[in-house]
Amino acid sequence: DGTLEILEKYRSRIDILVSEKDHGLYDAINKGVTLATGDAVGLLHSDDFYENPGVVSRVAETFARTGVDAVYGNLFYVRVDNPSTIVRRWISAPYRPRAFYTGWHPPHTTLFVRKAAIARWGAYDLQYRIAADYEFMLRLFEVGKITSAYLPETFLRMRLGGESNRSLLNILRANW
Repeated sequence: DGTLEILEKYRSRIDILVSEKDHGLYDAINKGVTLATGDAVGLLHSDDFYENPGVVSRVAETFARTGVDAVYGNLFYVRVDNPSTIVRRWISAPYRPRAFYTGWHPPHTTLFVRKAAIARWGAYDLQYRIAADYEFMLRLFEVGKITSAYLPETFLRMRLGGESNRSLLNILRANW
């Protein structure tokens, strides 16, 4: 799709670039988590972008100040053809125990997690083809009882059309 050609233009600014066969999105993410050298990991998918340049700095400052295992914020879903048009505002909230059982969870793409927590509770489970992100967060928050901080600001804009929300059937599959 031209992605490698685009990345090659920025090769001098990329520490590690891997392009190889994998078993889908979550396998690729797991490989990236393994290669990550920092203390925490956050995902920025190909069609997503940060709301402003200070997001990552504020996340890092929150990790340093609080010592929590995870930091997350809010998300804007935007139109594919016009990312300045907000379709849905996902305003999260501080985590409460058992919140997942009532339908709450943080916006996955705003979640930054310490690598130590991932090492302890595991990465993305590949058996959940379109819901591994939800199961991952459920395992961290509800089973692992990790500590977290919610920053009440918009971290990023996500273009509509991701795998889990591509169709009503995929939404139903993910929830099942």
